[in-house]
Amino acid sequence: MMQKLWALFNKDLLLLWRDKIGLANLFIMPMFFVLIITLLQTQHLQQNRSITLFMQNNDTDSAMQKMYSDLQQNHAFNIIQIQASQLADATQTVKKGNASLLVIIPAHLSERLTANIQQQMIANQAATRPPAIQLIFDPALSPALQNSIVTQLTDVIHAFQMQVMANITHEVLGTQNTPMQPQALPLQIEYAGTHAQVAPDPVQQNVPAWALFGMFMITLPLASIMIKERSQAVALRLYLTPVSNILLIASRMLSFMSINFLQLWMMLLVGIFILPLFHLAPLNVAGHVGRLCLVGVFAALSAVCSGLLAGTWLKSHEQAATFIPILIVLAAAIGGILFPLWLMPPIMQKLAVLSPLNWAHQAFIAVLVRDAPIQQLVWPLSQLGIFSIVLCLLAWWKSRHL
Repeated sequence: MMQKLWALFNKDLLLLWRDKIGLANLFIMPMFFVLIITLLQTQHLQQNRSITLFMQNNDTDSAMQKMYSDLQQNHAFNIIQIQASQLADATQTVKKGNASLLVIIPAHLSERLTANIQQQMIANQAATRPPAIQLIFDPALSPALQNSIVTQLTDVIHAFQMQVMANITHEVLGTQNTPMQPQALPLQIEYAGTHAQVAPDPVQQNVPAWALFGMFMITLPLASIMIKERSQAVALRLYLTPVSNILLIASRMLSFMSINFLQLWMMLLVGIFILPLFHLAPLNVAGHVGRLCLVGVFAALSAVCSGLLAGTWLKSHEQAATFIPILIVLAAAIGGILFPLWLMPPIMQKLAVLSPLNWAHQAFIAVLVRDAPIQQLVWPLSQLGIFSIVLCLLAWWKSRHL
């Protein structure tokens, strides 16, 4: 029996080896995508950390100059100060998307803010509305980033108001006036389930994601081989030999799962050694190898069983070439492979639970980011296992009626 299994195993590998273009596609395409997408996401995050803005400051008061210097010390902003004559050009630059916004500070703003606080604290009078700070945003800037910018600008104004209130208090009490220095909140940031302060990054998101995409793409060559064997009566000759259907299915599972494992570890090696050459964070797999292999086995099993099902139920190469890529791309799109799950709307996040790629990807994320023990992997691995068993049984049943 082992000799028959070994012969069938070699036969399947030989058939796959003859398809050089398809084999190269299984390995090169995911490597290309993980490099490009990871670089793009990293660049996008870096741009969001440094916001370029134009500022026209019409308030010459020394207090407003202090506010301006506080903004310059905020590393989230790259401030370009302009004059009134440059206002039109700056507006066009923001409109074209080359800067995030234009801030126009009206004249006598600090004087009006100080007067309002004095009215409230000393005269107990209602404050009058000060002149507004005008913010002109890039139309394509995301609402979340707009809110973040407004929040940071508001914090600077609040710090100025607190200093004014402190000055008034010192004058009333006759105490020495000392500048208020903002104190950092005593926060200790950690990530639940990890032994170190490791934050999720684009490398941890994309390396397992595109590895899974490539692994499930093996469905197409596997189905094509099975359809070709039927059309050339190779399958019929195999059925006439003393070889059971279970042995045929087992040999295909072993041969194509071995290819899947090569894909997975080539992608992990890309994350460890290749991505750092492009100034990206290296993928850390230290202490995770055993669990990564376990998740990889279940992911490969699901991918190969998908190919077995397609190979037994589809009737032609045309059907396989049309149906399989569309189905894999749809599963990847709703499963958080093409786009991070946290960027999707709530309805899409709920649909993601229908995708086997999402089950495997969440298991990889649990290991790489959360350092999850095997007990926490039981549910996603059970989903993949049940999914594989159902597909394999359907493929076995169909193969008996061909």
